[in-house]
Amino acid sequence: PFAKWGDSDKLRIGDRVYAAGNPFGVGLSVSSGIVSALNRDIQNSPFDDLIQTDASINHGNSGGPLFNASGLVVGVDSNIISPTTGSAGIGFAIPADSAKFVVDQLVAHGRVHPGWIGVKVQQIKPDLATALNLPHPRGSVVAWVQPGGAAEKAGLAIGDIVIRFENSPYDDERALLRTIARAGPGRTLHLIVRRGSEEKEIVVTTQDVPAAMMEQVDNPEDILKPDLTIPPDLGWSLSGMPTGGMMAYWGRAHMAMQDGVMVSKVNKGSEPAMKKIAAGDVILRVGDKVVHSPKDVWDAIGSARSAGKPLIPVLVQRKKPEHPGPDWVALRVITPG
Repeated sequence: PFAKWGDSDKLRIGDRVYAAGNPFGVGLSVSSGIVSALNRDIQNSPFDDLIQTDASINHGNSGGPLFNASGLVVGVDSNIISPTTGSAGIGFAIPADSAKFVVDQLVAHGRVHPGWIGVKVQQIKPDLATALNLPHPRGSVVAWVQPGGAAEKAGLAIGDIVIRFENSPYDDERALLRTIARAGPGRTLHLIVRRGSEEKEIVVTTQDVPAAMMEQVDNPEDILKPDLTIPPDLGWSLSGMPTGGMMAYWGRAHMAMQDGVMVSKVNKGSEPAMKKIAAGDVILRVGDKVVHSPKDVWDAIGSARSAGKPLIPVLVQRKKPEHPGPDWVALRVITPG
């Protein structure tokens, strides 16, 4: 006898679920609870789509099944968040559909062959939408394109905003990446992107993922406190790149990044500090302009201020990145009224 897969896409918040496993090595145990939330992102992978449950999950449950009321496996117990080593009622399971994809790939190929197009996308939050002159926080903005990769060959560019994928809107950038991954290599996919004021279709053929280049999700952006005062210099100092340029500075030839402008100092409590920009980070773009000197950055910020724009999008390569590739950050350049 064996347990059968259920359809995790049909789960609803409030559904009864049961977690089975061997918590703390005491023996086979089953705990019950409900589905507390869906599509949770705990930054465990670029594709996080976790089921949150208050069914007790403890050390020893990991890898065990999460059953629905019909006895079908709708998830695989995987993580907990707790101030102690025990369950605090916040447990997570990988959805059955995601787990089944991996299992089927392992059975068929001996390893997972997700689709990949060589792009890093970032969900557009409200502040970034304002900085990008969007009426609503919709779609995902392209933060990085792999040189020579499928996305670049298809014409996708940094700053493009992906608004539809395969003729359908999607919830967030993780949903977009999951769909690309599950398509597998060699599939032709259709994206609708906004570039400036125009929309255009990009047709891209997926590739196999290059070794060691799985990209991970970026951290949620901090929400700016409304009482923050923005000084003219934003509270940071800028300088040119060291001799040898960015490639020598980073020592990551595979990034093939263009040179930029270095952040030499960030004041505590400043707008850049709140957006987790630190000394040693490198600014690649301000708005749609590639920057090569501090003057380029200040000119772009000055233009935004003159136009009355409260926020401006800045593409930043971190010195100590949480995940590979640069991030778009919406910096406030005008004190909120």
